[in-house]
Amino acid sequence: MRVRRWAAVVAVTVALAAALVVLVQLTRDGAAPTDGIHGTDAAGTGAAAPPVPPASRAGTVTVPRLGSGASASRVPSTAVPTPAPTTPSSPAPDTGGSPAGTSSRADPSAVGPGATPPSVPPADPTSAPTSAPSSDPSTVPTAAAAPSTTPGSAVAGPTGSSTPGGAGDGTSAPDPHGDLAGPTLTTAAAWPTLQPGRILDDRSADDVARDVLDAVDEAADLGVRQHVAVLDRSTGDVVAAVGQDDQVPSMSLVKLFIATDVLSRAGGVTQLDADTEQRLWTMITRSDDGIAQDFWDADGGPEIVQRTAVRYGLADTEAPSDRYWGDVQVTAADLASFLDQALQQTGVGPWLTSAMLSAADTGDDGFDQDFGMNAVTGAGSKQGWGCCLSGVLALHSVGFTADRIVVVLSTAEPDAPSEDLQTADDLSDDPGARTSIAAVTRTVAAAVGS
Repeated sequence: MRVRRWAAVVAVTVALAAALVVLVQLTRDGAAPTDGIHGTDAAGTGAAAPPVPPASRAGTVTVPRLGSGASASRVPSTAVPTPAPTTPSSPAPDTGGSPAGTSSRADPSAVGPGATPPSVPPADPTSAPTSAPSSDPSTVPTAAAAPSTTPGSAVAGPTGSSTPGGAGDGTSAPDPHGDLAGPTLTTAAAWPTLQPGRILDDRSADDVARDVLDAVDEAADLGVRQHVAVLDRSTGDVVAAVGQDDQVPSMSLVKLFIATDVLSRAGGVTQLDADTEQRLWTMITRSDDGIAQDFWDADGGPEIVQRTAVRYGLADTEAPSDRYWGDVQVTAADLASFLDQALQQTGVGPWLTSAMLSAADTGDDGFDQDFGMNAVTGAGSKQGWGCCLSGVLALHSVGFTADRIVVVLSTAEPDAPSEDLQTADDLSDDPGARTSIAAVTRTVAAAVGS
């Protein structure tokens, strides 16, 4: 009797153990992996689970390349933790992260602390061109270009101001040529890529400095005060300098500041629409006053000079106290340093090199530009002329060869009253202006060895 009872207990125990084994196996079969790698969904149906993006697994932010047109946004995590055997799994919640928005990574072609490339909208052929906005919140935003002045409505001022038909280029009379001047550019990369020529000059630096000083002294004997700076482009060393820290009115040389400011704030020439680039090209190659006035008005006037002085470290360059952009105060030393930096600047230098090498022999107002650096074969140049801002007749020439940067600024007393120097022809015929032009050309020749 006792044996039968023990046999029954053993049989029941074995049956219970077998049932427990079966239950455990069934429980394990119901909990499938859910990490998207093993090919089974959360319910154990065998359907393929979507792969989890690597960014989601790491909890990072995916940022597209700048200029791709996409916005940076956080990728929500779709990874699901392994559930308990009796609880269905659910997607992990999005816990936040970086907000959506475009990348603000700095463009290496931009200049200045914290400069970032702006978004450039497609060019609208029906709208007036404007330069790109500044990425610096302390600068004046770009406004729409000012409308052209109706002939006869300009305010009278000194020669080189806004007087209709006035000689020089302090601020401008209405542009009589409109869009007819300069090359036709259809894309933002249509400008020609040019390189300066190399002038054979076996003189020592001391000889160059002596020859320049002799030319400056000769000009002084004729009543022309010259301010000169010559740099060696390969070393950056000063080859010759005379009166290099004296301030004079810039006249059209300020157009170099206007152009580089537009290019720098846009993030380089490739960020400009073709129409804006065309206008800059004409402003530099033909010294177009109307275009310069439009940019001056649109981009903040004196703020252009202030931004340029900070960007290139120009200690003695000052914005005008009046409205005449030709009365920006510059020095030969600052202009030489500016050119040395700007010609090497990413997104600016190649364009500026080509534009200055393409300078026309005749300015937009009909003035003969074929003097000074513009008369040197293979040289890039920008000329400035006018009377009588700051009470002087000013004739300037700046530029470069493959070897040197040359700045020759000159001032003299006009031989005629300002009211008799109201056109380019008047200025060209003035004996004092002709004397200054010849003196500038001689000093340039002494600087480059031509």
